[in-house]
Amino acid sequence: MTHNDAFIIFLMGIAGSGKGTQGELLQQRYGFASIEVGKIFRTIATEDSPRGHSISERLEKGIHMEDSETTPLVEEALRDLLQNHDKIIIDGYARRETQAQDALDMMQRLGISHVVVLAIEIPEDVARKRLEDRHRNDDTPETIQHRIDHFYSSVKPAIDYFARNCKTVFIDGYQEQEKVHQDIVKELGLE
Repeated sequence: MTHNDAFIIFLMGIAGSGKGTQGELLQQRYGFASIEVGKIFRTIATEDSPRGHSISERLEKGIHMEDSETTPLVEEALRDLLQNHDKIIIDGYARRETQAQDALDMMQRLGISHVVVLAIEIPEDVARKRLEDRHRNDDTPETIQHRIDHFYSSVKPAIDYFARNCKTVFIDGYQEQEKVHQDIVKELGLE
């Protein structure tokens, strides 16, 4: 089955860039459905099972999940959403270049051609300050540093891969929330 009418946004950026907030605004104002990969893993981490304990332990240490765990979860969630939605945001995937390759292969397999990578950019010091201020349980100084390091060593190469292989839009995330949203709407042609 192909989904020629589907519009998929891969929402990317360093932790603290405002991806979640901007994703919520697109959902509320433009009817996008959302796959939040981090939320899926945090939910699994609460399960009293070997998989739940393993994921919980890695989340506490700021260790990212393997492609072999992540990609099938994303594809399953995407297939489920495509039954009732044609505009979907994927937040928190791809986190490595290999996942970016997998993501584009998945789009091809599913017959989805309207794909945009939305990369929200902010300076590293701003990201660190925002993460320190949000008080999430898994935001310790060590995990914050790990997330920042991971962004530059793994996620940035994934964004670069996307930029070479599909439409990629870079947005300045270091401005007022509403201005960021307006820039996104303009760049995506949602006006």
